Formats: sequence, structure tokens, C-alpha cells
Amino acid sequence: MVDNSPLILRAMTVLINIVNIDETTLAEVDENIRVLHQNREEVFRQGFLDLAAKLKREAEVARQYADAYRKHPQTAEEVEEWAEIQEWGD
Repeated sequence: MVDNSPLILRAMTVLINIVNIDETTLAEVDENIRVLHQNREEVFRQGFLDLAAKLKREAEVARQYADAYRKHPQTAEEVEEWAEIQEWGD
């Protein structure tokens, strides 16, 4: 019987319904946790923190690129130069 109940993670005293995890993925995670002698809750918590930090960094880099191009837009010559060497796979 497959347990389709949502994974519940505890954050302090708050329970948060985060995501459904399929049985195969959860079994793989549990095996890795067992081998590493880790706690499932801590592994998921750290994984979510790491993902949030990565997404924040990526958003900051994208913002910096946008700011740089606003401050120093490409010239028509630069755009044309790059357009000539692009390979679009047509």
C-alpha cells in the first residue's frame, strides 16, 4: 500500500505541509540518511535552507546583470557583432 500522505516537517512548534514525496524518492533519501547516520527532519530542513540560499543568490546575480545593462546598455555595434556570430541551429 502506497502512503500518499503529505510529508510534514516541523519548524519549531509549527507544522508545515510542504510537499508530497513519492515512495521511491523517500526510500532513497532514507537510505542515504541511514548510511550517513542523519536525522530525516534535519536533512530536509538543511536541504530547504540550502535551496532557498541558492535561489536567493541566483536572483541577486540576475538583478546585478539587469542593473549593469541598464547603466551600460549595449551599443548597436555590440549587438550586431554578437548577432553575426550566433548559431541558432536553423
